[in-house]
This record gives sequence, C-alpha cells and structure tokens, in this order.
Amino acid sequence: MRTLLLLGLIAFSAVLCFPAAAQETAGVVEGRAVGADGTPLSYALVVLVPQDPEGRRRPRLTQPDGGFRFENVRPGEYRLRLERIGFRTESSPVLRVEAGRAVVHELRSVPQPVEIAGIVADGSCFTLDRLEERPYLAALWAEAQKNAEARRAFERQYRYVYTLRQETVQTFARGTGETEQRDTIVQHIASDPDSAEAREEKRYRQRRAFGIQWLGSLTLDLPEDRELLSDGFLRDHCLEGRVQRVAGNWEFGFRPVRLRRGRIDVQGTIRVDTATFRVTALTFEYLNGDNPFMEATVRYGDFEVPGGVVRLPHAGTFGGRPPGRRWGRLKQVSGTVEYADYRDLRPARPTP
Repeated sequence: MRTLLLLGLIAFSAVLCFPAAAQETAGVVEGRAVGADGTPLSYALVVLVPQDPEGRRRPRLTQPDGGFRFENVRPGEYRLRLERIGFRTESSPVLRVEAGRAVVHELRSVPQPVEIAGIVADGSCFTLDRLEERPYLAALWAEAQKNAEARRAFERQYRYVYTLRQETVQTFARGTGETEQRDTIVQHIASDPDSAEAREEKRYRQRRAFGIQWLGSLTLDLPEDRELLSDGFLRDHCLEGRVQRVAGNWEFGFRPVRLRRGRIDVQGTIRVDTATFRVTALTFEYLNGDNPFMEATVRYGDFEVPGGVVRLPHAGTFGGRPPGRRWGRLKQVSGTVEYADYRDLRPARPTP
C-alpha cells in the first residue's frame, strides 16, 4: 500500500501595474500613497471602490515608490481606500472617471498604533455580526485582515517561483510490530496570478458546500491565512473570546459554529505579531464531526522584495491518522513541509 499525504499548497503571486494607454471606453485612476512626511508607502493596499453597489472592488499593491495605477476603469464614480497595518485607513473623496482620461490622486496616511487593552478571557465565540461586542477582538481581526488583503492583491499582481520540499513518514501495523515508509518530494512551483481569483472563488464555493475536504488519496486540504481572515469565514465559524499574549504574539482561537456528521472542518489558533499584526503561524485541528483526527501547523516568514517585505509561508508540520477504516494497516501519518527559495519575482500583466 503506497499512500501519500500532501499539504494543500499555498500559492502566492503578484503584479505591479505599469502605465498603459487609456482606452476610449475606459479611464485610468493613478497616484501615490505616502505617509504624513511624504515617505512612500510601498506594498500598501489600495482599493478602488465603486459608488455603484453592484460594482466590483479592485485591489492593488503600491509599487516600491508608493505608486499605484488602475487601468480599464469604467466611467463612473469611485473612491480610493488606503490600508496598511499600523496606519490609519484613509479614503479619498468621490472621484469621477471619464472615458479616455486619467484621474490622479495622492493618498496620505499617518501611523496609528493599535492598542489591545482590556482583554477579558471568556468562553464565548463570536461570528462576524457579533464581533463588535469584543472591541479588542475586532481590532485584532481588522489589523490582521489588512495583511490578508494585501497578500490577496500580491497573489494577483506578481509571478514568482518557489521550492516546496515535503518529508512524509507513514507508520503501518505489521504483525505484532510496525513498519515505516518515508517519502520525499521536492517541487519547483511557479505562481499563477492569471487564475488566482477564479481559484479563490471556486475554493470558497466548495467550502460552503462541502466543508474542509479530506480528499481521496490522503490529501490534506490546508486553509490559508487569507481564507481564515475573510468575513466569509466568520459566517460559519467564530472567534473565541479568549486572547493571549505569548512570546511576542497575540493568539486567538477559532472553531466551527456547529459540527456536522460526515463533514470535515477545522478549529485552531491564529497567531499574529504584536507589533506588526502580521500572521506568524496558523495551527489547525481537523475534525470529522466532533472527532479530531489530524493536526497541522504552518509558520510564516518575510520574503524580501524591492522596497519592502511580504509575509509568506515558511514551513509546516502535520500528523495524525486519517478517519475511517479505508486505510487498512495505516496507523499514523506525519511529516514536514518547507516553502523556500522564493525567487524570480516579476510583474504579471495588469488585470482589469
């Protein structure tokens, strides 16, 4: 029997937008994001928000010089929103976009330290509509979300390559003893910004319909930080009211609102740095109904890019036993995953 546990690969990518000729049927919105002293805010998130409620928001990461550019913008009214961890969120006045013309606007923000005070540990769990009942929890969530949104924009704006190395150990019952099977996989993976949005939407629909999947050939589906830090996640999961400060990190837990028999789900802990509010680690416990059967941890690190850093997965561990009897003599699966050598960073083509 030869089986293999694969952690769901976390693929990231990105794109800086470069000037292009304005189309006659569309306009351009561009500008710079700077601090109060005029210092460029590199790799900050700028969102083009249509005033039309049916319109689609468009995120962009700023370039190293703080510049940003939205092309192929349909005529209409929009606002720009600037978000960066540790800075006050800023919105522009309403900007009117006309066909064949460029709108230029500077976004300026000031540092805004986030203080998490008055923490009260309790056993309650809060979905999105109840989060404001615990201001400290809402503040943590909002700051961590900024990084997740910036990562989402990064995925759609850049291409790069990274190396995935996975070591897996499977333990089988053999007579009165045990035997081990070890496997090593090394893959060089190229990001795919062109399909990033479609893949994310497909994953969201699958999650809502089927939960976290334990796939046929021992494939462990690993949620990403962007997924856990989305408003959609807190519709059927909740954040625990207990927040701890441990070794320079805020730690807060999450769990399903309700457990369903025959549906795989996760509960666990999100760790964010107390100074930057960037994710440092995610810990998962996989549940088959109310029965835990597997654990996994992913640790994050900083990837240097021109003009700044981006927080990406660095390493992970996993271990447990798959649920059910179908795996025969397999008693235990464990292993490590390393995400390394992020390289060949380059802009992808601008997306509309």
